[in-house]
Formats: sequence, C-alpha cells, structure tokens
Amino acid sequence: MVIFGYGSIGREIAKIANVLGIRVIAVHRNIEKSLNDPFVEKSVTPSQLKSVVSSCDFLMNCAPLNDDTKYFISDNILASMPRGSFVLNVGRGKTIEEAALIRHLQSQHIAGAYLDVVDQEPLDANSVLWDMENVIISPHNSHRSEKTRGRSLNLLRSNLSEWIEEQYGEELDKLRIVDSKL
Repeated sequence: MVIFGYGSIGREIAKIANVLGIRVIAVHRNIEKSLNDPFVEKSVTPSQLKSVVSSCDFLMNCAPLNDDTKYFISDNILASMPRGSFVLNVGRGKTIEEAALIRHLQSQHIAGAYLDVVDQEPLDANSVLWDMENVIISPHNSHRSEKTRGRSLNLLRSNLSEWIEEQYGEELDKLRIVDSKL
C-alpha cells in the first residue's frame, strides 16, 4: 500500500495495514518523520510517487489539499499503477484528477475505488461514479455515527470532572465530608 499524505490519518491506516500484513510505503514531504516508523517499509517524497505506485496494490490518498497536492494524483500517476490495483481516497477530492480516475475505472485498469471524498461535493446526481460497480462512495462524514454525540458528551463529562477535581479537589473533599455527616 502506498499512502500519499502520511499525517495522523495516514499513520493510523499504516498501523491497520501492518496488522493485516500489508507492506506500507509512505509518501510525504518530510520523510525524516517516518524513518524509524515501525509501520513503514519505505518513505519517499511526492516527486517519487509515480515510481512507487508502479508496484502497489493500493494507493491510499490521505493528502490535504494545497497548491502542491491539487490534482497531484494525475492520469500519469494512475496509468503507472498496475492493472487491477485499487485507489482509496479519504484525503481531499481535488487531489485526484477525477476524469482520469473514471477512465481508468471504466477500462478496468484500476480495479476499484473507495471514495469518501470527490472533486465536487456533494457529488452530482448524474455522475457516472454512482452507477459504477467497482466504486464505493461514502458521505464525507466518517467522523460521525449515531453514537458520536453520546461519546462526545461522555468525554466532556470525564474531562470536566478531572478539571474540577484538579482545581477544587480540597474543597470538594471538605464538601464530601460534610455531606456524608448530613
């Protein structure tokens, strides 16, 4: 797996890939940060992306959108990938040339794609991506679930309790003693 954009999300994906026995190549600007990373077999700079995707099964895009990454995963990069490989995008939609990705998916050069993000969000109702059997599209809200609010409130309650204890611990102890006598 080549992970383009090796920040916090890329590192978490590398951990999971490692558990599954998938070798990881990290692609990011500051390769020194991952030189001793136990989940990475090799680190390269973005200028080397084309050469490392030529032998990957999965290209995982976790890159942020900026002037350097906009449409960085181009037709040229996608064409360099082995036939039958997969593209996963959890970074930003505009980091991949969507028209080129569609062509490679239609020709089956790219076997499939998982897209949490797309070039234009929301994805146009008429986009061919909706009807492609080799594409999985998820709403760009993977951080949300039916349990998010409860988990957030529990975390807030726990953090607030710890803070109150740190700030007012002695006074609270005195109140507890008085309360227990009542």
